[in-house]
Amino acid sequence: MTVADEKRQLRLQLREARRATAGIIEPRCFAGLAAWSEAMTLVTFANAGDEPVVVPLLLDAWNRGVVCLATRVADEELELVSVEPTTRWRLGRLRVPEPVGEPSEIRAEGAFVLVPGVAFTADGRRLGRGGGYYDRLIASLPGAFICGVCGDDRLLDDLPTERHDRRVNAIVTPNRTILV
Repeated sequence: MTVADEKRQLRLQLREARRATAGIIEPRCFAGLAAWSEAMTLVTFANAGDEPVVVPLLLDAWNRGVVCLATRVADEELELVSVEPTTRWRLGRLRVPEPVGEPSEIRAEGAFVLVPGVAFTADGRRLGRGGGYYDRLIASLPGAFICGVCGDDRLLDDLPTERHDRRVNAIVTPNRTILV
């Protein structure tokens, strides 16, 4: 079995369990991460039904005057769109809410990037949904702080990885914060 086959099988095994356990990620979860309090830009995502809810993080960032951007699928890449409380959203190509608006540029330095995942390991490995969108985004933002978010039960001891897979700097769940 190839690594790609192992990853595909693991995604299928975790999909159903994930729906009920994703949780809500609150700003208190980031209390020990200096990169969160020092961030000038927050890059986030709108959660699919089985991903943690990150809206409280957007509200906290807006209240602190942090520039907020959200991901949107454009061809085979993720583009970033500036979001504010009045931003309109629509269901995107992958059936995930996406912001309506013009793409924005980002300066990686000082950026705090939230990334979803099917599962993570304590050493920063991430299993995504299989499209490589977030691996490409992470690779395009050298110097940004990359933080994976998931439900508590999605922290695993091991994950299959390939050369293109990108690691995160931290993982936050509703009840744990792990700095890699």
